[in-house]
Amino acid sequence: MLGAAQGLRMALTLCLSAGPLRLRGGSNDGEMMRGGSEEGELMQPSRSFLGHNGTVLALAYHEGILYSGGLDCIVRLWDVKMGKCIAELETSQSDSCAILSPSVSSIAVNNDNIWLGTIASSLEKWDTETRMRISFVGCAEDKRCKMEDMHKGSIDVLLLKEDPHATTMLLSGAADGMIRLWDADTDQALGVLEGHTDAIYALAETVDPCPYIVSGSNDGTIRVWSLQSRKCLTVLETDDFEDLPALSLASLGSSLMAGTIDGIIQTWNMNDWNMAHEFVGHCDSVVGAGERSFSRQTPVNSLWMAKSLGVLVSASADWLVRLWKPGTDFCIMTCRGHQCNIFALTGGWWGGGRELTVGIRS
Repeated sequence: MLGAAQGLRMALTLCLSAGPLRLRGGSNDGEMMRGGSEEGELMQPSRSFLGHNGTVLALAYHEGILYSGGLDCIVRLWDVKMGKCIAELETSQSDSCAILSPSVSSIAVNNDNIWLGTIASSLEKWDTETRMRISFVGCAEDKRCKMEDMHKGSIDVLLLKEDPHATTMLLSGAADGMIRLWDADTDQALGVLEGHTDAIYALAETVDPCPYIVSGSNDGTIRVWSLQSRKCLTVLETDDFEDLPALSLASLGSSLMAGTIDGIIQTWNMNDWNMAHEFVGHCDSVVGAGERSFSRQTPVNSLWMAKSLGVLVSASADWLVRLWKPGTDFCIMTCRGHQCNIFALTGGWWGGGRELTVGIRS
């Protein structure tokens, strides 16, 4: 791979036609059925974005722009249609953790602001239009913030909860096991969701059957939260015998999908919180040059739901991106291109809604 040869890592985009996804192995009414191939279609990446000087740790996609950040402490903004970098943001060294560089570990974006979480426990807020830093949130540089409201550890996941009838809320999950809530407009601390005993790896928002916040942790549990009461409503155990970290989350309707460290994607029914289905595909895969075989199951590091198609996209340490039809065992498509661990992905639509752009960090 070009990036590996140059000692770089990249944000890679895969452009997939929406039309064939609807018809693959099925009929014109959009129903997915098992096709003739066990793996579905095999696809190579259509383009790669090169520029980061180090591993890419975080991605976000908003309004045709792919945001990527990582160990080089730079966030690059890529125009997906033009295929080029249009701007760069550089994080600042945190006074609270001077021994760690402010490498970007999480990104959240809306029309007004960009939020950057770092491995040095800092959270920065930038203006989306001017691309200038506005403030620091919940760290030593934020003089309004109390010590007890600050994260202690890498901020690995950010989630924006936007409601036209209420305050836009930013949720941050970190290595200290805490999920902190912030007013996205004023930066005020709104509270904390406390219960996990290890690092938070994933956050997701559900709509049906009720609006919940769901978190996945290294402690082997998935917790379901009420933002109104700030209480944990349900604890899901990913495994009956051992702590199996939940690395990634996605939802569709009343189904919650969780990617685990053992290469399996669990599907939970949110009506009764029973496990309904498992996708097994990122296990013992044969990938890469020389047909390298993984002798163990490989972590499902990230999930993303293309909700308009009802397609689940997963990325794993087996170097593969797979597309699934929820509720079936059929892998619609397998995407190859990386020759290293894929940690996460994000996606969006462009080109008149006919192409799916999946950004991958590795």
